[in-house]
Amino acid sequence: MAGRASLDQLRDMAAEGKAWPLVDGTGRVHGAFVITDIDEGLKEFFPDGTPRKIDFSIELLEVAQDTSVAT
Repeated sequence: MAGRASLDQLRDMAAEGKAWPLVDGTGRVHGAFVITDIDEGLKEFFPDGTPRKIDFSIELLEVAQDTSVAT
């Protein structure tokens, strides 16, 4: 269920239309980005219909970093 919750959070972030910092696993900030599209595919289902695998991709638009970046 954590995967679905994470995608729900990304969809909420995209709906806000704000720029968000893109931070990698080492803490390096790569700039500010707006999520412009999220595409997901559900695969390999459990008997109750819950997906075992969720593939997804997101499209990002880099924006100038300023004080409107969400934190």
